[in-house]
Amino acid sequence: MKCTFKELTLENGEVIKLTLNFARLLQLKNKRKKEYEEYNDIYVKEDKDATFSSITILYTAYLCANIEQDDNTLMTKEEFMENIPQSFVLINNLANELANPKQKKISGAPLPKQQRR
Repeated sequence: MKCTFKELTLENGEVIKLTLNFARLLQLKNKRKKEYEEYNDIYVKEDKDATFSSITILYTAYLCANIEQDDNTLMTKEEFMENIPQSFVLINNLANELANPKQKKISGAPLPKQQRR
């Protein structure tokens, strides 16, 4: 499956990958239910804490990007929060890009004659 990955440079200079897609979210739900539920609650309960909602989205995207890794090699959420850039604007923008990816534009070209209705 093709995934769109974003990169985030941590405070220590390490670059990590982030992604969100349905297949990986399902794997996360089965593997790490607590973290999945925290992510899902943002949408189900309409979480109003924008800063920590954005961090939860990024942490979920980090877990999804590394879903095949051994859990012991991944950062905890607390370690993740300590290592991400301390820029609210950057965190919120990246979380928004992951949670609301741009849709591919539909071509305005007319359909060939055999496909017209």
